[in-house]
Amino acid sequence: MTTVQETELERAIHASAMEVLETMFFTSVLDEPEPVPDEASISVSLTFHGTPPGTFQIDIGQSAARSLAADFLGADLEEVTLERAQEVACELANMLCGSVLSHVGPNAHFDLTHPEPVDRLLESPAVSQVLYLPGGCIKVSIRLGDVP
Repeated sequence: MTTVQETELERAIHASAMEVLETMFFTSVLDEPEPVPDEASISVSLTFHGTPPGTFQIDIGQSAARSLAADFLGADLEEVTLERAQEVACELANMLCGSVLSHVGPNAHFDLTHPEPVDRLLESPAVSQVLYLPGGCIKVSIRLGDVP
């Protein structure tokens, strides 16, 4: 795969988020942001190996994560625990990463690690986009290059 440009990654993140959120979580990315509650978030990270290797991360407010988990699981919002929301956030990160990588390297092969909750955000140089959802937002970040 040739060098991936920042704008190409941004387009891939946006297209992937729209696809995954609409088909698997029955929600969409909003054109205009809604007020976002000031709350703790769930951060999930995974690494991928291939050409190029890198790290992928999502950061999502707990309310939005619980809402997405309820939609994904077909459950009532009140039934979704924080632990369950984290599990679904890990699955969301896996789906989004796979989709982004498919957009930027449709014929490339990548091995993804298991997504895990993390306490820290990706540092630069990372390409990030904040996408607004009903009830919150999600920050999607990808960093290409050596992985630990």
